[in-house]
Amino acid sequence: MIRVEGGEMRQSMIHNMSAPPRSHITIAPHRGNASFVRIKLMGLVSQTREWKAYVLRKTGMNSWEDLEVRVRSVVVDIPPVLVMAKYQPNAKLEVNPIHTVAILSRVIGNLYLQRTEPILSYERLSQHFVVGEPKMIEQLQTQLILHA
Repeated sequence: MIRVEGGEMRQSMIHNMSAPPRSHITIAPHRGNASFVRIKLMGLVSQTREWKAYVLRKTGMNSWEDLEVRVRSVVVDIPPVLVMAKYQPNAKLEVNPIHTVAILSRVIGNLYLQRTEPILSYERLSQHFVVGEPKMIEQLQTQLILHA
């Protein structure tokens, strides 16, 4: 409380930033027969010495430097900031490998940040997410999942 002229008390406008938030954002689960697109590098299961070679084979790149250049040039036509949903095993489509690497290299936690510098680490590329928004699915370069 602050005392002002005339002895009147007014509430301070300072807010306690360490207090927990009073509002929560809940992302509703997809309902019905919504289709999902998988964003995962299938087969990248453990961090062995060969994981980089596997990523190069999967994306069709000759060297790690070529992959870094290609990933920086890929523009994925989804919102610049996007909360990614956790992996759903019933996805029928997957994003092509180079776009998968471009997306996963810019995901921190479960938040895709388009303007983030891509980081081609095992931790980022081994993540897996899905996109279920029909408008975004139309814009992603996808392919049918032929394996389980």
